[in-house]
Amino acid sequence: MMPPFPSPEFQDEAEAKAYLEQFLRPWFYLKPEVWLTYPSSANSLRIDYLAKPKPDTAFPFPIFGIECTASTYQGGIFNRAVKQAIDYAHCQICDRRPSLTGRSGQRVERVYIFPPPPQPPDQDYMRGWHASVERVAGLFHVGLIHIRFTGSPEFRMSGDRQWDADQGPIATPTHQRQLVGNGTLRRSADGAAP
Repeated sequence: MMPPFPSPEFQDEAEAKAYLEQFLRPWFYLKPEVWLTYPSSANSLRIDYLAKPKPDTAFPFPIFGIECTASTYQGGIFNRAVKQAIDYAHCQICDRRPSLTGRSGQRVERVYIFPPPPQPPDQDYMRGWHASVERVAGLFHVGLIHIRFTGSPEFRMSGDRQWDADQGPIATPTHQRQLVGNGTLRRSADGAAP
């Protein structure tokens, strides 16, 4: 049985963000409040963080987004965070800050939510609703940032560990293929892919 992950509850989102910044600072650069564009509608959205691993951090992906909330103890709040994260995973960076202009137009392919939902102490994580939600959200390239029992971060997606500070990255990056719509590859009338 996997040891339980602690799941903090914060007074407000500002407190959660301050905790997250300190928590991830040894391994990641965080750029707060990054503007994105949803390509099909040109709507502007703002994600809490765009993160980039530091040079000595062997994270499997070059950039990713983070959606932060005060608490995921209530299912409705957590569902809202998952829906937002799914939207962000389809967006492109459009922030005008000089430090982000090189990323302009780049898609935010993965988004992680912090904090994760709480785990009852008497329940195996992999059998509870937490892992089920994590697996489904992973289909849309949305994962969770857990606090390991050692006090270090663990990034999970689709029930799989992606990276943690104690063990490093998984052997090979997963969730490389991006599905759009229903994931069907459309073919032209002659049978060739466009």
